[in-house]
Amino acid sequence: MIIETSLNLWIGCVMHKAELFKGFLEFESNSDIKNTSELILSGLLYSQEDKIREDFKATLSALCLGFKAQSESQSPIEFILPLMSHNFDKISEYPCKQYFALFNELIDYHFKS
Repeated sequence: MIIETSLNLWIGCVMHKAELFKGFLEFESNSDIKNTSELILSGLLYSQEDKIREDFKATLSALCLGFKAQSESQSPIEFILPLMSHNFDKISEYPCKQYFALFNELIDYHFKS
């Protein structure tokens, strides 16, 4: 419930103020999750909880499909789709239903737009 609420709050802020996404991309930490890529993969692929993977999938889908990037900034789909493509070989090691569904959704959206 905490993760779902946090993701909903985060996406609301990012969709309202697009420049926050740039700050999200620049996230770095000394903890177990060292950067934005690891944060996304931790929630979408590495998590053992189906609900957490579903929440990340729904959030990332809404972000990629509904975000209006500023001309100089990278859009979410331009960041997330290559990240997922690069880590696609890991799906055999983890529960991957949500990862695969999001990947297919983003591929379809990318080629239709």
